Amino acid sequence: MITRDSLVLLLGILGSLVAYLVTAATPPTAWSYAEWLQFTAVLIGIALAWLRSSPLASSTTPLKDSVDALGGLVKVYDRKDVV
Repeated sequence: MITRDSLVLLLGILGSLVAYLVTAATPPTAWSYAEWLQFTAVLIGIALAWLRSSPLASSTTPLKDSVDALGGLVKVYDRKDVV
């Protein structure tokens, strides 16, 4: 799974920035206002994708009563009503 701390996500972000700069017609030092706005839109899209990859639960996610252990091979239940 790709999380916010994942090296794969960071490499994907850097790769997408390099791909954008390679496809740009002119270097950043000669960009017009519209080209800077396009680059800003790319940066905003990358930031949103980065935040979307959060492994944290949302406010609508039900609470889990189990946790994966041993790399997902075993589920450990945290149930206080079981004696």
